[in-house]
Amino acid sequence: MSRPDIDAGAVLAWGLPRMRDLPWRNERDPWRILVAEVMLQQTQVERVIPKWVAFLDDFPTPRDGLLPDGLEDLLALPGIGPYTARAVLAFAFERDVAVVDTNTARILARTAGERLTPKAAQERADAAVPLGDGWAWNQVFMDLGAGLCRPTPICAECPLVASCAWSAAERPDPDPAIGSAGVSGKQARFEGSRRQARGKVLKALNNGARPAADFDLQILSSLLADGLIEQFGTTVTLPT
Repeated sequence: MSRPDIDAGAVLAWGLPRMRDLPWRNERDPWRILVAEVMLQQTQVERVIPKWVAFLDDFPTPRDGLLPDGLEDLLALPGIGPYTARAVLAFAFERDVAVVDTNTARILARTAGERLTPKAAQERADAAVPLGDGWAWNQVFMDLGAGLCRPTPICAECPLVASCAWSAAERPDPDPAIGSAGVSGKQARFEGSRRQARGKVLKALNNGARPAADFDLQILSSLLADGLIEQFGTTVTLPT
């Protein structure tokens, strides 16, 4: 299968009238965008909205200055990887950079008709961004992946169906999205998960320092490694 170009005009025409009304889409403040993106990587949109609002009520600005507006400078910050850095550039600073998440990665692989390495996926995504429309493009492209190019796709309604190599080949097995860079499997249940356990520790520490012995050692170690908590002797606390 060949790699047809992604028709940006068709995607924007489909997506702009259908763009989901999400609170962070009304923002251009880098801090507020960063908080949204970090939260969205952990759980579903519906769960993020109230938590995002509550968090920003408590922490309306970062404690140390402003977020930079360059890719390398953002990547140099602790906890910010390539996806988050590009998301801040696209959604806060409206740069023409491509943001590849699990939804857009499916589109990239299927329209190409083959599995993509991280480098190939990013290059294909970057080539698709229409000049001057980076903000809108990334929002709409994500909506397309979340709404139509799902694990079980709805190809008949997709604006790219005519130029999708996988669809043109009558969707042969294996689906090229499976195993491609950026495409995640089904998320494990939240109840009883490691994510839930980490969240319980952070919630407990909202009320002040606690003995480290109160918590699971492995969970504490992961939170310490991510810089989300600090330890002083036998006591753990949120960063000051």
